Amino acid sequence: MQALLQNEIPRIRSRLERVLWSVQTQYPQKIKGAMHETRNRVAARTPKSTGKMASGWKVKLYGGGPKSRVPVAGRIYNEFAHGKRRLYQSRKFKARFTKLSTGRINTKSTTIKTDGRTVLRVLEFGSSPHIIRAAHVTKSGKPGFLAFTPWTTGSSRAGSSMSGGVVFARVVRHPGTKPYGMIRWGRAHLRESVRKINAETGAQAKAIMAGRG
Repeated sequence: MQALLQNEIPRIRSRLERVLWSVQTQYPQKIKGAMHETRNRVAARTPKSTGKMASGWKVKLYGGGPKSRVPVAGRIYNEFAHGKRRLYQSRKFKARFTKLSTGRINTKSTTIKTDGRTVLRVLEFGSSPHIIRAAHVTKSGKPGFLAFTPWTTGSSRAGSSMSGGVVFARVVRHPGTKPYGMIRWGRAHLRESVRKINAETGAQAKAIMAGRG
């Protein structure tokens, strides 16, 4: 019995080394591939007709090296809604207003900053119908105009296309934004992908230890 154990130890050590090699090389690559695939699919599900949010999806990876304590970890985020780069859009214009005490019309430079987190939240969960009004007034003190390029539903990759021309309006009744749910979908997709990778890695380890791999 003692001699048999001595003969089996090198074989067991060799199989364990093969399992370790698989965890340190193949497993991280599979996880990285799953994260990049999820990132691409989330970007594809993000509407391009609403601006540049779809191009802001990034993947940040941690570990994965032979000496790392973590085989591989990471996160998927949008650079326009994260940290210091959360500024989605900045628009400058001249705002004119009437001073009630004197009746004079004053002009002031104003900058409107759109927060990327707010834009991403609206795209994810949707918004109810609302009214958009011009934030400035004309020289005569009357309300200003909104200028926008309308989008029409088409067969393009983004699902919409510019109809051409600029439309001016004092008030726009926005019908609301439908919830795209790309973050929740991406989380569920990545969770299922990792589950399959873990199952495959575990089955491969069992096969190696049983001498079948």
